[in-house]
Amino acid sequence: MTKFWTSLAALLLAATSGQGEALPWRQVPFEVGEALAILRREKGTVGETIGMDLEGSSPGAAAAEANGTGNFDAARHLSWVIADVNGDGRPDVFLVVTWPPAYGTNPFLRGGLIVSTGQRRWRFACEIEMVRTGATTPPVHLLPRHGRGWREFAIQGLRPRPIRYRWLQRDGQMICDPETWEERP
Repeated sequence: MTKFWTSLAALLLAATSGQGEALPWRQVPFEVGEALAILRREKGTVGETIGMDLEGSSPGAAAAEANGTGNFDAARHLSWVIADVNGDGRPDVFLVVTWPPAYGTNPFLRGGLIVSTGQRRWRFACEIEMVRTGATTPPVHLLPRHGRGWREFAIQGLRPRPIRYRWLQRDGQMICDPETWEERP
C-alpha cells in the first residue's frame, strides 16, 4: 500500500493547471477554451447544465450576478488541468465546473476529459467527478499503469481511495471509465 501512495505522490500531475482566482478569459489557455466548447455540446453531461440561463430578464438578475450567482462564467467557474494522457504529444484537458447550480447539494463537482485528436480537433472522452474540497485545481493524478497506451488516472472521490479511471475501446474510440478500487481483483 505504501508503494502505491509513493508512486502516486511521485506522479502528481506536473502540468498546466488553473483557476483559483478568476482569470480574464483572454489569459485562459487556448486548449481550455477549445475543450470547453466540446464539453458544452456533450449531451447528458454537466455541459448541458452550464448552458442554462438562470438570469433571464428577471428584476433580481443583476443582484444575483453581483452576489456570485447567475449564469455560468468560465473565467470564474471552471478549473482545469492540461496533460498528455495518450502519449501523442498533444495536450488533453481535464475540466471541472465549480459553478454552484451545476452541483447543487451534491458533494461532487462534475466535468469532463477532452482529448485532442489532431490539429484543433477535440472529442469528449468521459465525464469525471471529484469531491468539493476547495482546491483551486482538480486533484488529477496520472498513474503509471497504461490502458492500451493511454495513461490511467485517479481523482479523489468520497471513498477513502481515489476513483481510478481506466481506458476502454468503444466504437473504435478510447473512452475512460471510472473504476472503484473495490472492483479491482
